[in-house]
Amino acid sequence: IGSEAFYDCGGIDTIMYNAINLSKSTIGSLNRPSVSHVEFGSQVEYIPNDMCNGMTKLTKIVIPAKVKVIGNNAFRGCVGLEKVEIPSSVDSIHSSAFYNCSGLTQVVFNKGLQYISNSVFQHCSSLTNVVLPTTLETLGSSAFEGCSNLTTVQLPASMSSIGNNAFIGLKKLVSITCVGDRKDITTMGNIGDGAFRDCPELREVQIPEGIRAICFGALSWNQNLQSVSLPTTLDSLGLSVFYNDGKLKEIIIPENVRHIGETTLYCGSLQLVQMLPSTPPTMIGSAISSSATIEVTCGTKEAYISNDVWASYTDKLVEKSLSNYRVQVSAQDPISGVVNVQSPDCDSDGAYTITAQPNYGYKFTQWQDGNTDNPRKVVLTQDTTFVATMVRDGFLVQGVPNYPESGEVTGGTTALYGDTVTLTVTPNY
Repeated sequence: IGSEAFYDCGGIDTIMYNAINLSKSTIGSLNRPSVSHVEFGSQVEYIPNDMCNGMTKLTKIVIPAKVKVIGNNAFRGCVGLEKVEIPSSVDSIHSSAFYNCSGLTQVVFNKGLQYISNSVFQHCSSLTNVVLPTTLETLGSSAFEGCSNLTTVQLPASMSSIGNNAFIGLKKLVSITCVGDRKDITTMGNIGDGAFRDCPELREVQIPEGIRAICFGALSWNQNLQSVSLPTTLDSLGLSVFYNDGKLKEIIIPENVRHIGETTLYCGSLQLVQMLPSTPPTMIGSAISSSATIEVTCGTKEAYISNDVWASYTDKLVEKSLSNYRVQVSAQDPISGVVNVQSPDCDSDGAYTITAQPNYGYKFTQWQDGNTDNPRKVVLTQDTTFVATMVRDGFLVQGVPNYPESGEVTGGTTALYGDTVTLTVTPNY
């Protein structure tokens, strides 16, 4: 279809597209702002580049069950689209396919999709949550950049690559979690530069299995980041990966990590780094905040001290009986207190000590499973989470006159921390 086949046909309202496999043509001639309805034939296998680019009146599309590829800019700028379902037949979505579809509130992914290219959903500012299919292997650069209302993202538990700036600067993003079974990885890749950078509300990140390297600043400048789970496949942490993550207190470095870049763990609140590698990873310059204690596995401290770079952390190194399993702790109400974890000593029974520490005016009641021990000792057999319930404490408030014959004070009671109590003084004549 030639580039000017429908030149100056400004009144086109409806397009019916039945080409079965028009795979190499860009049909920019159909990009009419007046079009409000596009219908694809059931046998269509490829949606061409620029197919519906700029169709601002288009409010609904149905992608047929035989489509394998969605081309570059296919629905770019279709600001009226509200919902899109990607059928299981689609294995790849190419660059900017849904770029600036600012009215898009929901994308339903089905298993089968393996590849999302660069900027596919960039500036889709009405998206609030995304669940990517478990078959996805690659997510391109800036794929969700500019999705300013996105709050949660679920990644496949096993994927091989996340591109540069994929989720950069998302001011409302709270969590990145993984779903699905972890499968055998045949191709391993990276998380690109700045992938999750500058997301001020981001609190939790789970990195999928299959990621080999995390690159420059990928998780930096996230002021509220509290929890990070790294994959066992991880080999390298690049420059400034977690730089200036204001609330990250502890992190576990998996046993296969061989390189840690400069200022990677420069986090002001960092208190604990657990190093599972038995061989000290190479480091460039200073990588870990001076505030952190560094726990290494039993029998490896001498190897770390003997390493020229790690020797500068000698007074921070402590040998512990570390587990490959992850223990996560939290208070049910963050203002009620904090929960700490102490790793087992090398000559102990291997039990971790979990301690709830209530703030003033609060008291510990129980863990989420009903256990009331505090501190609590546990031997890990799997990744485990402990949540402490701490409630407002009660105080007896009463008043007495300095001289008994002078009068009385009434209104005393037992009240919870933060409550207001009124006392009334009645003097004698």
